[in-house]
Amino acid sequence: MADNCLIFDIGKTYKRVCVFSGQWDLIWSEKHTILNTLDEDGEYCEDINAITSWLINTKKSLLEKGLTYKAVNFSSFGGGLVHLDKNFQIACPLYSYFKSIPFKIKADFEVKYGSENNFYLDAASPNLGMLNLGLQLFWLKSCKPEIYKNIAYSLPLAQYLSFLFSGEIKAEISQIGAHSLLWNYKTADYLDWTKYEELSLIKYKPVSSDTFILKNDIAIGVGIQGGTAALLPYLKYFKEPFIFISSGSWSLTLNAFAHDDITEEELNSNCFYFSGSDFKTIKTARIYSGSEHDRQVKHLASCFNKPENYFKQVNLQPEIIKNLRKNASQALPIKSLEKGLIESPFTDRTIQEFKSFDEAYHQLMLDMVAQHMAAIELVADRMPIKNIVIEGLFTKSKIFIDLLKESCFNRNVYVSKLEQSSAWGAALVIEKAWKPESFIEMKKPQFLFETGA
Repeated sequence: MADNCLIFDIGKTYKRVCVFSGQWDLIWSEKHTILNTLDEDGEYCEDINAITSWLINTKKSLLEKGLTYKAVNFSSFGGGLVHLDKNFQIACPLYSYFKSIPFKIKADFEVKYGSENNFYLDAASPNLGMLNLGLQLFWLKSCKPEIYKNIAYSLPLAQYLSFLFSGEIKAEISQIGAHSLLWNYKTADYLDWTKYEELSLIKYKPVSSDTFILKNDIAIGVGIQGGTAALLPYLKYFKEPFIFISSGSWSLTLNAFAHDDITEEELNSNCFYFSGSDFKTIKTARIYSGSEHDRQVKHLASCFNKPENYFKQVNLQPEIIKNLRKNASQALPIKSLEKGLIESPFTDRTIQEFKSFDEAYHQLMLDMVAQHMAAIELVADRMPIKNIVIEGLFTKSKIFIDLLKESCFNRNVYVSKLEQSSAWGAALVIEKAWKPESFIEMKKPQFLFETGA
């Protein structure tokens, strides 16, 4: 059996499968799109049956190709739960975390639990609706009791995929600890309310992300949350503290070196904790920047009669930046914090302020950099961190990167060219199971970074 590692990396947009060699070569990779389906309320959700079929068919296809592996692991987005009945069959849809929770259910939860002293501080998460796994279960129990009574097990998506390979039910800390309202960061245990409600998710104590199950001579990882996984390659590389920006539909800014208790002001600014693979806290700020960028460029293209992808042709023009800073009010990081980081400062502007698409797009980039600077300062937690690492969507924008470097004039900005970092991280976290060569020795800095400070 080859010393390879198989990874299923599940994002909201694409599902990927990768095979890494023991020398950290990506020897096979495939990207797949799975269309959403509708839940019983007629709302879009992930098609869990299609995801299951894809995984099973991919496993068979690899055998036919002669691609063998010594270990397998799984990375997935947070906020998704797969519910199984007593016969381990799917009991209901994988509801979208964009689904709205009725006001009455939110109010009932607040009255019963959320109004308790320090509840959200202990959970290190604000109320994020369905993105909170605990609140998602409370909604399901309250609104759909006929479905809920048939649920025997509730698993985050990565742990469900692991179950398909191992046949064992596991809870894993990076998913349980990610803005879930399930985990008490003060006591390192499930929050009391979950026990009162006898939630189906808390039957098992969470294990660390490096846990694996040996079956038929294959090490099967228990899965890991995508944001936590994406951080791991850089934790391997850097010897000093750094702040990590993973930019996509959501832009996550993470500090794995801040371990102070979260404050109420930070929660109100859309800051929360992830849990590291080893149960240590990761202070995280969240911006809906990628999707907001896409929405705004479509609007600008329509207003200025340009193709939707015209923004890709726009290069940094210092004279435009100079004029905007002189003639237009500029967003400050502190103002972004006051809005909880969610709303882009650009939404307060009118199209009549700009003479051209190029001018408007430069202002959009200035506003988005201001948001990201606010997120950096929020998670930095007054620590003298000198290194910033950014990967993903915004690394493709020279305007954004140049403006970010300018704003981080007293820090080093590293632009990563490591694609699918969550897949690499999922392989790294179980490296003791398949014993590859040293990641850093095999993959030198020039592999990780396009440019330094």
